[in-house]
Amino acid sequence: MRRLFMILMLALSLLMLGAQTITAQTPAPAAPGDGNTCAAFTAEELTSAVERCPLETLEASSVCYANADAVITLLEGDALEQPGDTLPLADLSTIRTSEKGIAVIRLDAEDETEEAENPSRAYAIVIGEGVLFERADEELTDSFFISNTINDTCAETPEGIVLVVVGDLPFEFTVNGGIVRLDRTAFLRVVEPGNTLQIITTEGTVTLSPDSDFQVDVPAGLTSVVCLFQPTDLGVNADEPNQQIVEGCNWTEPRELTEVEFNYAVALQQVVDALLQVAPPESACANGGTTVVHTVRSGENLFRIARRYTTTVSAIVGVNSIANPNALSVGQQLTIECAIDTGAPTQGAAVPVAPPVVPPVAPPSTGF
Repeated sequence: MRRLFMILMLALSLLMLGAQTITAQTPAPAAPGDGNTCAAFTAEELTSAVERCPLETLEASSVCYANADAVITLLEGDALEQPGDTLPLADLSTIRTSEKGIAVIRLDAEDETEEAENPSRAYAIVIGEGVLFERADEELTDSFFISNTINDTCAETPEGIVLVVVGDLPFEFTVNGGIVRLDRTAFLRVVEPGNTLQIITTEGTVTLSPDSDFQVDVPAGLTSVVCLFQPTDLGVNADEPNQQIVEGCNWTEPRELTEVEFNYAVALQQVVDALLQVAPPESACANGGTTVVHTVRSGENLFRIARRYTTTVSAIVGVNSIANPNALSVGQQLTIECAIDTGAPTQGAAVPVAPPVVPPVAPPSTGF
């Protein structure tokens, strides 16, 4: 009897120990705001950025400090202190952001603006957490390096550089040593495993390595990547590691966006539209288009639909009062104003592609 009692007590003790072990391994529910979730830019935050750095009135070749989550360093080593402060682009060294940082750079020069019959304005918007923007050369205003922390878990507050061209003429940027020609809007960021530069076109068309044998055209809703050297001291600030595009490693052929990339692109386009203060589409169609109703089918997204009808994601979202651009329903009807139906395919699976492999070599000397 005593042996039976001891066996029962031992079994009970083991059961209690097991229960304690299981309980300890079961994670507690995440509390709001504990870092497991992230919040999109609020209307108030975007309104403040617009009031401090209005793109329409920002002078050519200048930089504006939109909020306290961006640190702008001058060549002399000083930094801008108050949101809304501006400085000539020629005085800029680096921009580094944290959390919901925003800084706006106007890259086109005043003399270029005045000489052009229909001038375009070119902007680089530094946005998100852990982004570094550094000028590549003291003599050039449209040449720069970018890098960023890599976070694919928070599409609501993406990190990277948005390039925006407003006007009829395309603009050329030199990014990490590569030439990018843009006529509307694109997003640049470094992605896993840290040696790959990605560009996502959200409006218009991006031409990579233009006028070369390796030219790649990336229309809206598609993406391309290129490999980067390991970080080296480049640019105007010799203390900051930057990555140059590997010579002989060309931009990949465009592909469809993954779900994560699509969410990033939509969030970015909404921020850009807020900063540009995009007005609702006019009723009269200057392009000669007409109003059509499109019924959503499986595999479609707003980028593909907008590309087919030569319109923008923002225009479709505005006309149809779409609360979540990432959540279309099969059978949903979309009114598309000023549409020109190109017949471009709107269905397709977003297939991830492996990043290019970076040769383990150092970049050539650039003299910077």
